[in-house]
Amino acid sequence: TTEIYTLSLHDALPILVTPTLPPFVPQTSLKLFPNPAQPDSEGDIDVDVSMNTNNNKITATQFTIKYDPSALQFISIRPDDTFYNAKILSQEVNETTGIITYSMQLPPQLLSRPAHGNDDVADLEFRAKHQGATAVKILSASVTSPSNPRSVLKQTANTTVKMDY
Repeated sequence: TTEIYTLSLHDALPILVTPTLPPFVPQTSLKLFPNPAQPDSEGDIDVDVSMNTNNNKITATQFTIKYDPSALQFISIRPDDTFYNAKILSQEVNETTGIITYSMQLPPQLLSRPAHGNDDVADLEFRAKHQGATAVKILSASVTSPSNPRSVLKQTANTTVKMDY
């Protein structure tokens, strides 16, 4: 919430103060980026799983993503930026149903320095099977913080893939 304060009785200019939430309150967003995603000159389509932690500190993440396997060919998934040297806890890709489940954790030497900020955590690569547009969606996700035994994930955002060359 935003509160309005006045400095004194003589100074009528309001000051907007947005309080910083404590690190145990869920504030993290996970989104698929860019929106829309489009093929590069080679025909590859990169979709980043991007995380903005706000005031949360993060040690692990898990997500399940759905894509249309009749429209997109799955090529790869790998940790990126903040989690580039993460320990992969699970990676399941079902190319028939278009379901990708992926979980990773910071390596032991970085667990004492949790990740925070706005950065990519994974990179998905697809190839278009035909022209048109299709959705790539986050079906479920969780984000682990040392200050909260439950997920600190607040929201997710999906993306559209435009498969026009």
